Amino acid sequence: MSFDSSLTAVRGETLFQTRIASDLSLKTPLSIRLASVLLENDLISRDQRDKYEVCFEEALKNAIVHGNQQDAGRSVAVRLFREEVEWGVTVEDEGSGFSPDVLDEPSELWEESGRGIRLMEHIVDRLEYQNGGRSVTLTVRRVGEKKALIHGDDFVESGEDPEVVRVTQGTGGTVATLFTGNLIEERADAAVDAILHSVREGAVSPLVLDLSRVTFLSSHAIGRLVALSKACIQHSLELRLCGLNDELSEIFQTMNLNVLFDVYESLELAIGA
Repeated sequence: MSFDSSLTAVRGETLFQTRIASDLSLKTPLSIRLASVLLENDLISRDQRDKYEVCFEEALKNAIVHGNQQDAGRSVAVRLFREEVEWGVTVEDEGSGFSPDVLDEPSELWEESGRGIRLMEHIVDRLEYQNGGRSVTLTVRRVGEKKALIHGDDFVESGEDPEVVRVTQGTGGTVATLFTGNLIEERADAAVDAILHSVREGAVSPLVLDLSRVTFLSSHAIGRLVALSKACIQHSLELRLCGLNDELSEIFQTMNLNVLFDVYESLELAIGA
């Protein structure tokens, strides 16, 4: 990660660019569009799409919320570009920027903006802040230039709302199985709210959260899991997580979340612990 006060550099060949209002409802459609352009140009594989959509959402959310303060009079400029061996996305807001010291504050990493920065840094090859923090460029080495990261199964959703979580209860405990690959805001809220309902209704301990079908978590989703952990403590429930893929395991270690959660390799081990 780097921080520079100079103006944002214009790099490579422009594949797509736009400017959006400071409206959070616009970040998901734009993230999907950016990933689609990358796929159309053979710059990413289909099994990488979810994680890059999450990454773009984090960058856009930070620009809209923390950069522009959701000021309707300010906008966010986005540019997707291609170079010889890399591609990148630049997101620039119209806010006042921030001090580079913030990036070194451990306490900031537990705020949602800080978690978003760490997630982006984990996903891309290079994260560069310019223009006093008003602009961030996410750079990735092109397909074929590095080994693809490991992810879970692809999830194809129908036009109807898919089942997000299923909670089952037995004598050995309560199991909450998540059925969504890319756990972003709305899905995370729906899943955790359903699990919290079971907790309040008297779930049997331990509560095992099966993440084996989840490919990636947004910073918001991680925040909801932290809230779930606190609720379990209040209701004297032991919370156990299982089934994290390699990518999620690395993120948990990077963000020290393995200190907060008991993580097991499989559902069988989590139930039998």
